[in-house]
Amino acid sequence: MNKVFIGFLFILLVASCNEEKSGNANVLEKEQMVKILTSLHLAEAYVNANYTFSDSARYVYKKLEDSIFKSKGTNLAVFDSSLAYYQNDVKSMDDIYAASIDSLSLMEGMAK
Repeated sequence: MNKVFIGFLFILLVASCNEEKSGNANVLEKEQMVKILTSLHLAEAYVNANYTFSDSARYVYKKLEDSIFKSKGTNLAVFDSSLAYYQNDVKSMDDIYAASIDSLSLMEGMAK
């Protein structure tokens, strides 16, 4: 049941509406980074729970990752450049990860 709920939450996050990017086309807004990171962590948890072979797990995770980026209106290159940008601003990166952890904790609480 827990795997089904995580899968359901993952689908909800992937299907959520797109947000506009900041003025810099190579840097995503903090809120969008939170949603993407949260979705990526859920995808990773799903793959780790359901795929034992590393080749299969990598293939499925890559497909999920592509789907997440597409649903959020971005791509891996923009995400990577945004991640690099925020890593240079420790306070912003801390805020992004704190919000992502809060979202995951809330989902976990709802699953129980």
